[in-house]
Amino acid sequence: MSTVDELRATARAQADGPGVTTDAELWVDPETWRRVVQHIGQASAILHAAARPPRTPGTRPVSVTAALFPLRRS
Repeated sequence: MSTVDELRATARAQADGPGVTTDAELWVDPETWRRVVQHIGQASAILHAAARPPRTPGTRPVSVTAALFPLRRS
């Protein structure tokens, strides 16, 4: 199954609640890029630190996929 197919399947299983979807190729200054990478790294660390065993009372399943990388200039 391709990554796109996996994302589509995950989206079909989406429950009500807040979420964000982004797909972008942008030109930004180095400081903005550094800040965004840092924030996404922090968000990942927060989620991993808060993760509990499946079906723990008071928790809900969530899905997170992030791939941030600089592109070559064309």
